[in-house]
Amino acid sequence: MEQLIIDPAARLAMCGAAVFFMTGLITGVWKYYGIRTSPKAEAPYYTNIAHRAALLYSFSAILLAIFASLSALPYWLNLSSVAVLLFFFSSAILRYIQLGIKNETENQHLNPGNPTGELVFLSLLILGEVGGFLVLMIGFVMRLLQN
Repeated sequence: MEQLIIDPAARLAMCGAAVFFMTGLITGVWKYYGIRTSPKAEAPYYTNIAHRAALLYSFSAILLAIFASLSALPYWLNLSSVAVLLFFFSSAILRYIQLGIKNETENQHLNPGNPTGELVFLSLLILGEVGGFLVLMIGFVMRLLQN
């Protein structure tokens, strides 16, 4: 467990997990408030998504910390991978919060303001998340093969 504090990438991931979990708790309060004050007893659609995403990403960040701490790759590569993943996780949560505040849509992709920008961002998100975790997974497998 000490490796989660010593390793820079693992430490960053654990900090991300803490922030995401607290965000999940706070958006849970917001969700409950929405349910209590809505005539249909429903929170805004994206408030629900923000709440669930923040909680799920908090546990995902813990997984990143474990993989980073067990990786055989250089610390700077693990740190970069974790930073990219946390950036995209937080971008998604912030977007959901923004949509929950506006409460204007149940489908953010239906009529995007900038379709080209959305396509570019989502493409980068896919590459960043899949590629970032692939690096950590390769480092973990390399470590397994060393022992």
